Amino acid sequence: MEEKLKHKKVKKMLTKMDYIPGLKDELKRYFKKGYYNILLYMHLGDDFFRVSLKENLENIYGKVHFIIKPSEEILMKLWKIDNYSIFDIDSYIKNIFRDVDCKTDFLLDYYKCACIENTLPCEPNKEEVFILFPRNGFYSRYVSKLGRPKTIINWLNASANILKKEKIKISKINYPEPSKKLISLLQNHKLSLEKIVLFAPEARSDDLINKKIWNKLAENIKKQGYIIIENIINKKNHISGAIDLNLNTEELIMLAMHCHSVFSIRSGLCDLIIGRKNNLYVLFSQERYNQIESRFGFKNVFEFSENNFPHEIILSKKNKPILIWNNVNIMKGIYRSWLPSDFSFKNLIKKFFSITETSKRKIINLFGIKIKIKYNAEKHKIDKIQKNYFTIQKKLQKKIKNNNKINVIFLVYQNSKWKNQSLYEKLKLDKHFNVKILLTIADFQIFYTKKEREQILQKNYDFFKQRNMDVEFAWDIERNAPKELDSWAPDIIFYQAPYAYDPSQHIIKMSKKALCCYVPYYINQSENFTLMNTQFWHKCLFRWYVLDDYWKDISKKLINRDQFNRIKAVGHPQLDCYLSNLVKQKKYVIYAAHWSVGLDDGLSSFLDTGPFMLEYAKKHPEINWAFTYHPSLTYNIVEKGFMTRDEIENYYNEWKKIAYVHDKGDYMDLFRNSELLISDCGSFRIEYFPTGKPYVYLISSSPQRLKDGSFLEKICKYYYKSYNTQDLQNILDMLLVDKKDPLKTERENSVRNSSFFKNNSSQNILADMYQFLNIKI
Repeated sequence: MEEKLKHKKVKKMLTKMDYIPGLKDELKRYFKKGYYNILLYMHLGDDFFRVSLKENLENIYGKVHFIIKPSEEILMKLWKIDNYSIFDIDSYIKNIFRDVDCKTDFLLDYYKCACIENTLPCEPNKEEVFILFPRNGFYSRYVSKLGRPKTIINWLNASANILKKEKIKISKINYPEPSKKLISLLQNHKLSLEKIVLFAPEARSDDLINKKIWNKLAENIKKQGYIIIENIINKKNHISGAIDLNLNTEELIMLAMHCHSVFSIRSGLCDLIIGRKNNLYVLFSQERYNQIESRFGFKNVFEFSENNFPHEIILSKKNKPILIWNNVNIMKGIYRSWLPSDFSFKNLIKKFFSITETSKRKIINLFGIKIKIKYNAEKHKIDKIQKNYFTIQKKLQKKIKNNNKINVIFLVYQNSKWKNQSLYEKLKLDKHFNVKILLTIADFQIFYTKKEREQILQKNYDFFKQRNMDVEFAWDIERNAPKELDSWAPDIIFYQAPYAYDPSQHIIKMSKKALCCYVPYYINQSENFTLMNTQFWHKCLFRWYVLDDYWKDISKKLINRDQFNRIKAVGHPQLDCYLSNLVKQKKYVIYAAHWSVGLDDGLSSFLDTGPFMLEYAKKHPEINWAFTYHPSLTYNIVEKGFMTRDEIENYYNEWKKIAYVHDKGDYMDLFRNSELLISDCGSFRIEYFPTGKPYVYLISSSPQRLKDGSFLEKICKYYYKSYNTQDLQNILDMLLVDKKDPLKTERENSVRNSSFFKNNSSQNILADMYQFLNIKI
């Protein structure tokens, strides 16, 4: 059965039950405090690879404690590990799955593993037992750094944030010598190691090797005076003339490493005994070889010396089998009819007719004749999405006509990026709409600990709930997985950012069911900052609301065209607050820190200005200080190794002693109640501009720093620029101590002559929604 088909069948089974009840509580008995506790939950070979990562894991995280099955103690010995506990997970879940209807044991194993992966954290987590299985977070980072992992080792590396490509060094495996018990057992059967050939004909992942082939191999080998010892679980697989010694796993490894030869179907046993210097013969069906070679191929996974690479025998009806062993062809007498077939109607059709696509054309192969057709795959996909939007739009117009409300959701993962308050309030008051905030987790937050994810969701929930807004969770914290948005029947979705959404909540999927819209969470500062304007994501939108006609033209140029008239110049909801009355509070001097420490954009100056600003604030207690920072600063500065988590937390705590620390997304009232902003945050310069107050822009010394665009230069011409801490001290002393602001008059004139922030953006967006929904005023 092909891997895709297995996954399809298991996915269907998961709709009935997709987790292991009670497993987390049971594992608490084996949890070892102060360690990273890893559960080994798969078969011997798969868990062998997980154990091989121990050294890398401990280099990154700290001490590791394994929780293993009783049969896997041999893995601990092979890798010289003594820090482990035994938990028979197979026995534990046996009763839970007793009524599961499954045609094969292999499918049942797939299903069990999938349920475990949905129950436990899949990434290193010091708070609770976890497994190693790639989820979006670490896996995405690995892909972005090193490319898609092709082998099982690098696939597991991706799950643990081990950012390197590597192979297992066979020399590090600690193979046991034959025990006295094993030697005694062989002597009782009058067997000598040099005359034993071990057969291992079972593997749940490959059931295509006919038993007749094993019988004929055994017959031909026995003719040369050798004894066949078999390792089987199912007695139906008994090989004629073979002896079953009922060895445990450790004894089996001892025998395999010291007998004359081993013949095995490709299984986990092969990985465990890969250190044999010669005479390991591994049988594959052609179909299975094609499926697993890239991920599990010996040359790809292990670091070999030239003289100990195993012999690979690929069996197929295509080729007559030949295997010279002790100068004799031991495949003699094996009929072609016994060999596994690689025939399928699918392959037959492919041979005579196939279609391949590149980014620019389709190539049709018809009976050997290749026909090339110009074809833009991206354009085709965009056209399909926009055509679907047209269908949804007509459906929603009919819904309005029947006096039904339109369901609008805002999909949010960071309250600091929440810039649509005024739009939400407009929609909430409008009789034509139901509006709701749905909280999710971004792909870069998935690899946080469970506790951190809970804190993120709860903090975001409290942020909106305190404002009496309708908010719900669209993320299952226990499963660390998204909830289907279909549960809320969205008609219109406003995305918070053009990145970081799980595929099940991504625009590509949701554009089939809802009109997908976007209001940028920032106000663009540079025409050259194209990452936020040119992604394929932007081309898939139904509506893209931008600041003004200037940015509308820029955005159209960056995506080449806007044939569907999706880009609308409306102003920005974040600036709508300047049209309302201000509730006056204290006048603050604000220091705001950008998050991108050490990144290529070169915006952050925190490593220099962060410590300086804290000390300057301490020296001037007469000033009402406010400190605010981007929520990603903590993670980024720790991840890049500039500070430990304790160090950055201590830095925040020092500010809390002397200042108001603002760590929420609603900072506009703080801006309006201030007398000065000091920051390296680009978007703030535009959001702060309408206050008419001075802004000290902290410019990093990075040669890669993004240059300001002409739009920003016009607006911020009369802001103060600081290139180092000496500049900063001079400017602050002038503004705060000497009370001089030489650019004040020109800056205030510039504000009076600018109109972009005087639009009622939310009203403009609502008017556009009325228009495309055909709502009569």
